[in-house]
Amino acid sequence: MYRQAVLPPELPEFNMILKHIVPILFIFMTAFVSCSSGNSDVDEPTPADGTVITLKKDVTSLLRNPCMGWGLYEEGLDGICDADKYWSAQSDVANRYGSFFYMRYRWSDLEPDEGRYAWIYDENYKKLVKGALDRGLKLAFRFMFDARSSQGKGCTPDYVREAGAKGYYNNENLYWSPYPDDPVFLSKLEKFLKAFAAEYDNPAIVDFIDGYGLGIWGEAWYIIWPDGSTQEHKNEAMRKILQLYAGCFRNVNLILNLGGELGHELETRYAYEENGYGFRRDGLGSMYFTEGDQNMARQMYGRTLLIGEACYWAVGRENVPDDFKPWENNDEGAFDSRYKPGNTWKDVYYLTLEDVYNFHFNTLDLREAGDSRNWLKYAPDMVQKFIEKGGYRLFPERIVLPSAAKAGTAVEAVHQWVNDGTGYLPNNMRNWNFKYKPAFALVDSNDKVVKVWVDDDAEPSTWLGGKSYEYKKSLSLSYVLPGKYRWAVAIVDKTKDNTPGIRLAIMNDRKVEGWSVIGDVVVE
Repeated sequence: MYRQAVLPPELPEFNMILKHIVPILFIFMTAFVSCSSGNSDVDEPTPADGTVITLKKDVTSLLRNPCMGWGLYEEGLDGICDADKYWSAQSDVANRYGSFFYMRYRWSDLEPDEGRYAWIYDENYKKLVKGALDRGLKLAFRFMFDARSSQGKGCTPDYVREAGAKGYYNNENLYWSPYPDDPVFLSKLEKFLKAFAAEYDNPAIVDFIDGYGLGIWGEAWYIIWPDGSTQEHKNEAMRKILQLYAGCFRNVNLILNLGGELGHELETRYAYEENGYGFRRDGLGSMYFTEGDQNMARQMYGRTLLIGEACYWAVGRENVPDDFKPWENNDEGAFDSRYKPGNTWKDVYYLTLEDVYNFHFNTLDLREAGDSRNWLKYAPDMVQKFIEKGGYRLFPERIVLPSAAKAGTAVEAVHQWVNDGTGYLPNNMRNWNFKYKPAFALVDSNDKVVKVWVDDDAEPSTWLGGKSYEYKKSLSLSYVLPGKYRWAVAIVDKTKDNTPGIRLAIMNDRKVEGWSVIGDVVVE
């Protein structure tokens, strides 16, 4: 289509024949085209005129796209933190590095009394959430039900027990937790989740929700069941929890900790296959990220979202001494060759990012104030490198479009894309349902988008590993008035009237209504 034509050698006899035949053919073809154009609003697409648009790649900027990047945390083990203090400590980190704000709360903090929801009645909570959104961060959540997750408090609201839910006491018989299969617990949980979903099942402000919450820290570990519970009964009860979340959240992506008590086979079947979940793995950069977990992550790369979290080595690391050794008090025999008692914090951060890159996790945690200071003190280069390599980083490395065209015809766009990140755009997640697509637009002289074409055949979730992916799209110029325009490109969100939804890695990006302007075109 863009190659120079190769002409046959000049032959006198051949040229003499053409001299007489070409005029006749021209008259015939003109009549044929005239008849054909009467039966169609738009002619067949003509190839682009050879104008190759080459853009400069942005390899360093923070892009802040959905479901990727550095996360700031609010652990919630002591209740909802003071919003002013939190953002005073984390504001600069959020503005410079963060992409999402992850809140891991006890259910009892979000609903202390039945129907008294924090997002309606708790001014401090609302200020905390607003602080994240004002700084350009998306939200993410986990709810904890097991009192063993907390430091001296229950995690499930008292009204659940008072309504008749069966459970158990722990922490010296002071704090109660429900059994995961109890019907009263499940009924009250469903009511809470529906109310929460009414507020937060919105991908414009929420990246993901951990759709489980069982066990210690809500990580599916050490779940306590009624005496006599069979494994089959436990599996079905855990499956019901997954279905409960999936029934409430239809737009925001759901996540399950992989490597929990369900086991990888049932995690795949119940969470991923049946309910469209992605997976998270805590403990990256440590021996807790097992070979089995690694194999699971490999299998899921490109199939579903992978959320990563570093191993948490110390609680409250507000002032970490320079000579602190993360592995010092651990049994050396418990580690493989990467983990040594003499490792420094920088060693640990390096190993963590090695896991993130090699196993294609889209996110990692700068976590709370002490942790983020630690990262930026010992490994600022790694923090920046994850911005450049972590998650997905999409770039239109080659676009071919005409610089001149005729109104009422169709032209062909050729577009070639690359993902320079180690993760992927999880467009194939069930709750996103392939909503992000490459698209082109015409922008008029008043900086108004006058026409949009979406390439539904181009699928960004398949863009993996730095490979190039090329597509062709016919662009109909029907109802486009003659004039001077500019071409623009974007990855749009089809659920938002085809408006741009993903920031592209384009240097010196000229934007109009979120579209990247890439070249001029005259429509005659």
